[in-house]
Amino acid sequence: MASTPKKPDARKVAESESKGWRVKARSSIADKSEAIAAPDATMPPLSDLRSKYIGDSVPIQSDGPLDTGGEDTEVVTLESGSQSKIVGVRGGKVRWRQG
Repeated sequence: MASTPKKPDARKVAESESKGWRVKARSSIADKSEAIAAPDATMPPLSDLRSKYIGDSVPIQSDGPLDTGGEDTEVVTLESGSQSKIVGVRGGKVRWRQG
């Protein structure tokens, strides 16, 4: 019976790729969806904006959803002294950094 490959720990990945930084907190992007505030205004559909500003004669590329490979991105907050930064870990690699 084959075992499922173990998912790498996002905290260990973030610390190993950011020398001198330690994990402060960890959360999933899905957990943050409830904390997002309601928008101040709504935008019209992108197709309406394109026809208004670009015109209907310009070919439109697909605006399909991005393929993330079925993996969740974990958000890890790192700190070093009084400084902090946030990194996104997916698939055992740091995919983005902020701060």
